[in-house]
Amino acid sequence: MEFNKQIAIMLALVSLLLSALGAAYYFYDQHQKTIIMNNQVRVVYIAAKDIKKNVVIKKTDIKELKIQKKYVLTTPLLKKAIIGKIAKENIYKNDMFRKEKLATKIDNGISDLMVYKNNSYNIDFGLFVNPNYSLVQGDYVKIVSVYPDVAGKKNMNYNVQYVADNIKVIGFLEKGKTVNKCFRTIKKQVKSKKKGAKPTTQTVTVFANEMVLDIQSKVILNLIEDYNKGKQLWMVKTKPPVSKKDIKPKDVEKKVVSKKGTKKVKRRVYLVKWYVPKNYSKIASGTIRYADTNKVAQSAKTSIKIDVAKQCLNREKLLIGVSRNVYLRKSTSVRSKIKRVVYRNYLIPYNRMVNPNWYETCDGSYVHINEVSKISPEKANKKLLWNKTK
Repeated sequence: MEFNKQIAIMLALVSLLLSALGAAYYFYDQHQKTIIMNNQVRVVYIAAKDIKKNVVIKKTDIKELKIQKKYVLTTPLLKKAIIGKIAKENIYKNDMFRKEKLATKIDNGISDLMVYKNNSYNIDFGLFVNPNYSLVQGDYVKIVSVYPDVAGKKNMNYNVQYVADNIKVIGFLEKGKTVNKCFRTIKKQVKSKKKGAKPTTQTVTVFANEMVLDIQSKVILNLIEDYNKGKQLWMVKTKPPVSKKDIKPKDVEKKVVSKKGTKKVKRRVYLVKWYVPKNYSKIASGTIRYADTNKVAQSAKTSIKIDVAKQCLNREKLLIGVSRNVYLRKSTSVRSKIKRVVYRNYLIPYNRMVNPNWYETCDGSYVHINEVSKISPEKANKKLLWNKTK
């Protein structure tokens, strides 16, 4: 029986078609499963309010939210994994809780990143006679060097000096890795010496090898030089340096020493007084002419007394002196002639206010507004009564 090529080709095409249909069905089924999975509702927990850093998260701080799975980009935390934890950073309202934002202890502000101002210099604890393993990041130390006076001779004469003063500790190194503390306690499996015995778990204290200092270049050179002289370095833990802004000026008590024999100066009291103008005389001259007789005209002079006090009897408009010296002038100018000087608390009747700066007094003098002020007759009488009681 001869082999028919056409039948073979048809069988190959059918097999290819069946394979394509199977692959199409497989991808279709996977797509439908993906759609169903993405449309599933997941429960996530979000912040019910703003939560500040280093605050313990309570049950009232979280709320439940149901969203489709396709919108959840990370694995949501369970409720028990959130409550009781501490916020590592500020968490705002409606933010989803993530593992990276939560911690089991409060952040004390000390970072693993060693930030330095001058130079980062790591020094071995073995170089010190008294290594202090209680240091933490942010502490300050003083480094003291002790070396003999004469090199190469054994004697008891040593030089002591501060090589480094107020050096900040920015971190520690333990076998090349940065750590926050000088020592830590770990659990370690120790093999038993007995054959066939299982290893036992023991608590072991691991110490840091080096401390990292924020130190200046000159201090590093002095430190190396002094170490090479005597190989004796000592460390002293000290308080942080106080900046000038933090220094408050001390209150200095002033002692008042009484001086014997000094005279007491009496303070001048300005009593309330009425202003009494001075009367003055005026010489008047005139010519007498006789119209009905043949007598010759005669000239005569006479002295006329002018009673100015009568002009100041009206005491409805009053001024009171407020300056130590009150100058009554001839005209409305500070350069004009001073007619009289009175003092504070003098009651001066006045006629009118000439302009915004000057008053005309009852006797025709002028006083500036800065030296007096208006006062009512009632207040003036009260002041006069107060004088009598004194």
